[in-house]
Amino acid sequence: VTAAEPVERNSQRQEGRPGGIVEMSTKIGLVVETGNGFIQIQALQPAGKRPMPAADFIRGYRLAAGEFFA
Repeated sequence: VTAAEPVERNSQRQEGRPGGIVEMSTKIGLVVETGNGFIQIQALQPAGKRPMPAADFIRGYRLAAGEFFA
């Protein structure tokens, strides 16, 4: 993760486990659960790749809400 910020959400935690993808879209990026709330990932760098905006990552990598980052 190269750019992220904390976000507040009104919804209940999905799994209660850090790393869970809660929401994703090319407009907002990835919203991921942490141990203390949620972060909105705006940019990241996959292993062996260049840094990229979250929107580009979402277009190229098939992820779904409920999956987890390790």
